[in-house]
Amino acid sequence: MKPCPSNRAISLVGALAKKRPFLIGYMNEPPSSGLQYAHVNYPALYVFDPTFSYLETLGWSNIYGQVDSLAGRLAGGLSALGLSAVAPDAARAGIVSFSVPDADKLVSKLQEKKIYVQERSGLVRISPHSYNSETEIDRFVQGLKEASASLNFL
Repeated sequence: MKPCPSNRAISLVGALAKKRPFLIGYMNEPPSSGLQYAHVNYPALYVFDPTFSYLETLGWSNIYGQVDSLAGRLAGGLSALGLSAVAPDAARAGIVSFSVPDADKLVSKLQEKKIYVQERSGLVRISPHSYNSETEIDRFVQGLKEASASLNFL
């Protein structure tokens, strides 16, 4: 993997340095006019190469295939409940989002069932990945059905 060309990094840092921080944290103590996001994440950098080596042993096509299969199963489950994914099947990625009358309430109901999804921009967002199983997708769809019914969304 090639590193980011230094001229891009410099122009990004230069642009960020001209902005005033909207949130002052320990790295941005007053009267700071610069913007520093955080320290370098050394643990992440340390495991970056071994992580990608491991993923390569699994096979990228296997990973992509599993994610696509799970996203398709999820879209089918949504469809069976009368819901639809925001992105069309042809443009589907590993993130599947759908709309309900109150995404925050639904996310909270699902969390009560130990089903963890996110609300993003008024949508419910599910992010299946290669480590998930069809059983987990089916459990989500069943939990969604129950939670939606209790909120009168279906």
